[in-house]
Amino acid sequence: MCQGVTDMPFIKIFTQKDDQKLDLKKLVKEISADMGVEPERLNIFTEAYPSGSSFRASGNDSPVIDISARAYNGQEWIQRLMTASSKAVAEQLNVSEDSINVFVHPIEDGYLLMNGKFV
Repeated sequence: MCQGVTDMPFIKIFTQKDDQKLDLKKLVKEISADMGVEPERLNIFTEAYPSGSSFRASGNDSPVIDISARAYNGQEWIQRLMTASSKAVAEQLNVSEDSINVFVHPIEDGYLLMNGKFV
């Protein structure tokens, strides 16, 4: 465990429009700047679904962001990461930040296997 050191969060961005392309290098730069962490500490993935391949009860086709981050970073830090991610994606895709749903999987100690060791 690396208390006081921010582990590398995994950020996955789901879009439902084929034409919603994200500049990953720009996203990393913007999120790392907002968070005050080195760009090397972020892992970002995207997944685009073709129209009609998913169902959302709300009918909203705005992006969804799924983040996995170590719980010991604390709720405040994780919420800042959620906001920074949402802001960066909204700006690139020209959508309202309020239309993006962001959820987090806080990873507790012992629930991450990294480099062959549970941390």
